[in-house]
Amino acid sequence: MAAIPPIAYVSAASKVLVLTAGLRYGRRLPPARRWIFAWALIGLLIDGAMLVYALRKQNNHWMSYVAAPVEVSTLLFALSCWHLDRGRQILRTLAVAFVATVVVLVVFVESLTTFSLVRGPIESILIVAASLATLLLLLRDEQGNLFQRDWFWICAGLSLRYGALATLGPLGRMLIGESPDLVISMLKVRAVVNIVSNVVIARGVWCPLLPLRSSGPTSPVSSPSLSSSPPSARGW
Repeated sequence: MAAIPPIAYVSAASKVLVLTAGLRYGRRLPPARRWIFAWALIGLLIDGAMLVYALRKQNNHWMSYVAAPVEVSTLLFALSCWHLDRGRQILRTLAVAFVATVVVLVVFVESLTTFSLVRGPIESILIVAASLATLLLLLRDEQGNLFQRDWFWICAGLSLRYGALATLGPLGRMLIGESPDLVISMLKVRAVVNIVSNVVIARGVWCPLLPLRSSGPTSPVSSPSLSSSPPSARGW
């Protein structure tokens, strides 16, 4: 088993940037950012656990099947906060459907000892599609400074992160027996992408708390005063 490169530790720790940004506003953090904060905290704990398994030279692939339903559901709930009733309900229904899908795939399709064949691509495509759909919907009515909008940075960061994952699982599964060095190189690239995406997402969480807009899909949540074996594709 190859030694864990320093970039893997940096990647795992980079979610601290998101958490630090979230602490800026404390209880005033808007609902969408609270979900993102929860996602970063869960991810940091899971990444840490996976690194421990990797350091002990124990297989950690199975942990991604535990983490994925929780993380994906958390992200879909975060994105749903920027939608009105219909869009919000669709995203939250997709969160429940994804959890059920993972259970079925684990029972009938996937192997818990290697890279994901189906779950990983489904997870990536789902988050990228939901992030881009949210971004495009909000861009349609936006007339202000995009760099001051939390959704702009967070949707962009999620699209970058999960877009890079869309093919990693299947490729890793195909190459792990024949080209383990290539798989390690792929994981290093993935680590760099994770760091960049976490910086972008943290920038979104750090954005100023803007007042409610009078209309448009972001009005429900724009204000902080809302009342209502080898290493896995994830870690090392």
